Order: sequence, then C-alpha cells, then structure tokens
Amino acid sequence: EIAFIGRSNVGKSSLLNKLSGASALAHVSEKPGRTQQLVFFQAGRGEDAFMLVDMPGYGFALAKDETVASWQALCAHYLRTRKSLKMVLVLADSRFGLKPTDVQMIEFLEANRVKHMLVLTKADLAGPPKRLAQ
Repeated sequence: EIAFIGRSNVGKSSLLNKLSGASALAHVSEKPGRTQQLVFFQAGRGEDAFMLVDMPGYGFALAKDETVASWQALCAHYLRTRKSLKMVLVLADSRFGLKPTDVQMIEFLEANRVKHMLVLTKADLAGPPKRLAQ
C-alpha cells in the first residue's frame, strides 16, 4: 500500500487520478474536508497489484471538530499499525512550502518509523521558478 496524505485541498485526489489515468477515480472537491475516511484503490492486476490509499486531509476542513478528531485518530492508527503500508506520500503545496502541520506529520511518521516521501503539488500554479524555489 502507498498512502497519500497532506493538508486539505493540497491535491491528493487529483494526483491519484493522474497516476491512475482515470479522471474521476478519486473525488476531487473545492471544499476542504471532503475525503472523510480511508479510500482504497487497487492499482495493477494479479501479483503486481497494490493499493493506493486516499487519506483525509489535515488542517482546515468544513466539518465538525469531533468529526475531524475521529479522522485524525483513524489516520494515526492506520499509519502506526498497518503492516501492508510500504510508503506514505506527504503532499505539500509548492506555492506555500511546508506548513507547521506538514512538519508535524513528517515528525509523526519519523517517530513511528513509517517510510515517507515529500511530494510538492501545484507547481504549475507557483509562478516563476524563483517562486517555486522559495
């Protein structure tokens, strides 16, 4: 399994759709907090098959505080205990760089010895290369 996590509206679902070649595999919304559970998608077939996991975003969400807290608990439990999880892709918006919540997520993954990789999204919206480098 490869899990996709990041702030709300960072482009997790859009990236899943691009990687799969399907335009509507994962639901894309302008409203933060639309993904409210772990969503599993099978990629490949047979022995080469693996799972892609769309996770709820962290940060602002249009949902009740207790609902958001339940997502956070679900995600933390999944990330700590899932034996089949091989990699977590932490998505960050290249226009804004790492936010404190991104750093907290990376620190959580490191503390729990979860393999992860940082992926910058929305580079096409970042403007000139100098802005992207910031």
